[in-house]
Amino acid sequence: ANTKAAIAAYEEAVALNPSSSEALGKLAFHQLNRGKNAEAADLANRAITLDATNSEGWIVLGAARHALRDREGAR
Repeated sequence: ANTKAAIAAYEEAVALNPSSSEALGKLAFHQLNRGKNAEAADLANRAITLDATNSEGWIVLGAARHALRDREGAR
């Protein structure tokens, strides 16, 4: 239940501020943990596009692309 609440909170934060790299990165992390790799990759890519120093975004992007069998993209 805590995961669902966290996801809902981050989705609301992103809806209120689509330019929040931090909220995008956190939501991407939760989606990755749920196996929603394509969505996680998209969210993480948005996060790092907004803030190239978002380390969580980079880590999630690499992990999600690896899970999607995009070895080059994961690098």
